[in-house]
Amino acid sequence: MLARLVYPLCLLFGALLAVVAGVLHPDLMGDGAAQLTTIAQCPGWRAIHWTFLFSFPLALTGLVGLARMHVATRGENAVRTGVIVGTFAYGAWTVTVAFMGGAGWSLAHSFTIADAGMTATRAVFLFDMIHPFALTTQRVAGFALGLSTCLYGWGVSDGKMLPRWLGTGGLAAGVVAMGLGGVSGNDEGGPGRLRASGAMAGRDRGAALSAPGCERCARPSRPAYRGCVTAPAASRRRPVWPCAAPRGTRRAPGWVRRSPRR
Repeated sequence: MLARLVYPLCLLFGALLAVVAGVLHPDLMGDGAAQLTTIAQCPGWRAIHWTFLFSFPLALTGLVGLARMHVATRGENAVRTGVIVGTFAYGAWTVTVAFMGGAGWSLAHSFTIADAGMTATRAVFLFDMIHPFALTTQRVAGFALGLSTCLYGWGVSDGKMLPRWLGTGGLAAGVVAMGLGGVSGNDEGGPGRLRASGAMAGRDRGAALSAPGCERCARPSRPAYRGCVTAPAASRRRPVWPCAAPRGTRRAPGWVRRSPRR
């Protein structure tokens, strides 16, 4: 029972942590100096980004468990592709969040404690030069995460291991997230990113709540189809005809091999 709850709980807590961090994240508006001031005035800036970073492996672990449910179903290929695309998306998010939580905080600290001279000017210059890279990575990650959500919704709809409305909702949320990732503005932590994170978290939370009761081992009334990987090993062996004697044994005189009935 505990083993069946590990993946759903990881998916649920990872999504909830991402939602909480996204809500607490301040919006960065204006030029580089204004954004550095906003970062320096946020007391929980580093804690917010650490929450983001810890939520990513939890959510990805849960998504792997969701893909495990759809092995040997019609939605297996779509879900496996969703895992690969989702891994790329979370990797890109990690680059963005790590930069803003580490280098962004250090530059903001140097900007606030320095006098209005070369140190503050260099901090703003470095932030303006590197921040566009983080924003570009963020947009690519949002688009990839939406594509992964679409693939998961497709796999859930075809696999029929979870309710069909969950797959349809995943497709819709993925399309919205892809659109937000493609047209979102250049303000880090803005509404576009929060909505994309909310759509992803809603997808993950719904899958986590539905997953515990949909494992094959939890549904004994559902018959396993022929060729299922969960079928006993004895049922997948080649049939042995009663008239066939084992190798190395002597047959009685007059023994004739008969073909099996069809």
